[in-house]
Amino acid sequence: MAATTGWGQATSEAAVHPTAPPLDEGRFQRRELVLRRVFVAALSLFLLAAAVGAFGVRTVEKSASGDGFDLTVTYARVTRPGLATPWSLEVASADGEPITEPIVIEVDPAYFDLFDENGLDPDPAAATATDRALRWEFDPPDAPVFNVSFDARIEPAAQWGRPGWARVVDDEGTVVAEIRWRTTVMP
Repeated sequence: MAATTGWGQATSEAAVHPTAPPLDEGRFQRRELVLRRVFVAALSLFLLAAAVGAFGVRTVEKSASGDGFDLTVTYARVTRPGLATPWSLEVASADGEPITEPIVIEVDPAYFDLFDENGLDPDPAAATATDRALRWEFDPPDAPVFNVSFDARIEPAAQWGRPGWARVVDDEGTVVAEIRWRTTVMP
């Protein structure tokens, strides 16, 4: 018996094709469904983490002491390009007495290449730069605590991040206290 198509043409029963996939295609489709679900779940977790700020700026503090001074650096452990990223340094006298001598701070110039600088506060009385160190000399604060803050954002083209260091140096050039850290720049 001949079947007819919607166009009035006759077809033989042998030309009718089943619509159910063969068994091996069914396994392939189930695997695709599982992979799609895993991908959607991973994407959802990523978006949820972004919504709660998991990929924003994460700041930490590190401290060191030496020769009557306490040095503390606050820096971004994790940040992203284009974001305002804090960096500050505090020098305090260990005994709580006012600091009456100039403060000399050296920092890693390669680390500061990550930033688009808006300003350093306070401005140093003298500053020199070599390929190995930025050297800032500040007037005596006549207070037990001295703070330096760096107003900047990460360069939009910065990738991966880099390590950095800061140290307090005495008037003979000897390192009094030093801190090392690493900032990771997420894409």
